[in-house]
Amino acid sequence: HYYSEIPLGCNYYLLIDPASARKKKSDYTVMTIIAIDSDNNRLIIDGIRDKLDPKQRVDTAISLAQRWEVKGIGWEAIAFQSTDLFYFEEKRRKLKGIPTVEEIKSQKVSKEDRVRGLLPSYVNGKWLWAPKGVIVKQSKFSGKSYDFIEDLEKEFLSFPLGAHDDILDTQTFLSLMKSVYRAKPLSENKEPTEMTYGEISSQVDEEKRFVRKNPWAKFDTFRVSRR
Repeated sequence: HYYSEIPLGCNYYLLIDPASARKKKSDYTVMTIIAIDSDNNRLIIDGIRDKLDPKQRVDTAISLAQRWEVKGIGWEAIAFQSTDLFYFEEKRRKLKGIPTVEEIKSQKVSKEDRVRGLLPSYVNGKWLWAPKGVIVKQSKFSGKSYDFIEDLEKEFLSFPLGAHDDILDTQTFLSLMKSVYRAKPLSENKEPTEMTYGEISSQVDEEKRFVRKNPWAKFDTFRVSRR
């Protein structure tokens, strides 16, 4: 299922599956932004799938967390204890509004079984993807452009025999996190109730440009309506 609009008032979460090495044949680092609406639908809003060094990984995570004002961050414990932790905490302490990381520790259940656990929510139409062509990124490793949703579709259709399942695996992290909540219903007199991906992304950028030009604005009431 694909969504055409993003409901206002969603809670946003950043889910990270880091790769342990930055080699041509190694797994990709995957970061997925999930929005949860008041009906407990999970919308895939943004994401990256790339081969990153530790600093790039942390810088990208910080950027996504700030852009979407996430309520929580789930980060698989692989490669997190050393350089990732140092870089992330060093940057997070200097910034406001970024939640602490909730580590996703190794489970007795295999990755394949975790991904299979997504099936009921997919069957019930609770997972909604962005349309193809919306989440297009340029790889820091290869320099080539890629479509995040096309990569997700390849994993989905080839599972469990495909070479990669990292994007799907990040989706399993929601059930392993302690602080994940659906959005509160908006009051009926709040208009408009929905925004497209392009509108919400443009409005986030507009607010940031406004605050950069008007430093005192952050103490005013100018805020993106998706809150």
